Amino acid sequence: GLMVYCLSAAPTVLWGDDAELQRIAITGEARAIGQSSAASHLLWQAVAMGFVRSTTRLPVDAAGLVTLGSSIAGALALVPIEASAGQIAVRAGFSLRSSDVAGVVAALAFGLSHTFWLLASRPDAYTIQTLLLATSLWVMLRAGFSARLILWWVAGLATVSLAMTNHVMILASVPGLAVLGMAGVRVRVGRTISTGIVGGTVLLGVVVSASILGFPAFQAVSTLLR
Repeated sequence: GLMVYCLSAAPTVLWGDDAELQRIAITGEARAIGQSSAASHLLWQAVAMGFVRSTTRLPVDAAGLVTLGSSIAGALALVPIEASAGQIAVRAGFSLRSSDVAGVVAALAFGLSHTFWLLASRPDAYTIQTLLLATSLWVMLRAGFSARLILWWVAGLATVSLAMTNHVMILASVPGLAVLGMAGVRVRVGRTISTGIVGGTVLLGVVVSASILGFPAFQAVSTLLR
């Protein structure tokens, strides 16, 4: 995946590119174009700035380094995607060998899809978002059939919270992730109530985190609707 993305990646600023992402990754300025806000893609900006500053010896200009960061994040995202597809196949009753094949096919299909390939071959904040979402998916799939449910839920909350620092779109995935996290747990009234409490607490924590990061509740909702 990384080889494909790097070979096809934009070497520098493309014609017609507003170069906003490249600029803020170098200067550290807040996003200001279009629907962006001062709290937009904070995680991506921090990672991109650190990556550009630590790879100055590579024979690529700063804009190319920003693109390279997107390519690396995109390639890393294929790992939890493959693992998640394998977990789903195992849940469906397939053998481990078949689940491995399913994982590889899923990673290839996703990684070579036009949309994701385009994200990974140009400067973009959504390859990191995909990495965190796919990791959250894998974690919650594991949680559903693990004896250490709380440990996996904490790990899932950590990845979702981290994704929140990049984009609030992760909120749309929280209900589905929660269902996956409880899929293999025996249903009882008390456990159902506990799950509701945990889910409510997680949602409240996410909203509080969004507010701290500068996302009022109404702004988070409006962002999701864009």
